[in-house]
Amino acid sequence: MENSLIKLLNKFDILLSKDKIEKLEILKKETISANEFVNLTSISETEFDLKMIIDCLIFINEMPKEEFSIIDVGSGAGFPGLVVAICLDNAHVTCLEATNKKCQHISKMIKLLNLNNVTVVNKRAEDFVIDKREAYDFAIARGLKSLNILVELLAGFVKTNGDIIALKSLNYLNEIKECENAFKKLNLKLSNVLKYDLDVDSFRAVLFIKKFKKTSNKYPRQYKDILKKPL
Repeated sequence: MENSLIKLLNKFDILLSKDKIEKLEILKKETISANEFVNLTSISETEFDLKMIIDCLIFINEMPKEEFSIIDVGSGAGFPGLVVAICLDNAHVTCLEATNKKCQHISKMIKLLNLNNVTVVNKRAEDFVIDKREAYDFAIARGLKSLNILVELLAGFVKTNGDIIALKSLNYLNEIKECENAFKKLNLKLSNVLKYDLDVDSFRAVLFIKKFKKTSNKYPRQYKDILKKPL
């Protein structure tokens, strides 16, 4: 009998090897266990497969077949960074997280799952970007603030002609409208939107935002300034 994760993978046409599915199950088990002691996620065990694994994979068929680099900004417990690293051998993943306890969990998972294509960095985005400007093909964020805040934090990491991937909910159209000034200042344009119904009451839009020209070094500003006055 198929377990719930395999059923969901089939539903969303995500093809994975047995080994990768087993690693996802271990990641789920260990994250739920660790969550009893460290606040890693608010998602319950019954929703985990859908809202922590599938939600991090619904765009997987849009990713390159050749090798690419991707930074997961505000990685939290390692989602989507660890999930992408498990499922895409051609991805070189950086999980960027400011909270040390969450970085410790990610590091533990990297070792436990024997992942050699992912690293974890315990820094804030506006500090790490100083050394990693224009270094990644993709930058991704899940569960961060509104889009105009998110794109400022991520744009500096992305190479010209690279993409920001933003996982958003039903309000994404309003957020895009609010981003007109931010897109202009950061040299970004919306290039693709993938729309999914995770379940009956959970809509997901995956936004691919192309960077067509280098972003000014003055972005991102310090986080407190971004929050105070978004672009």
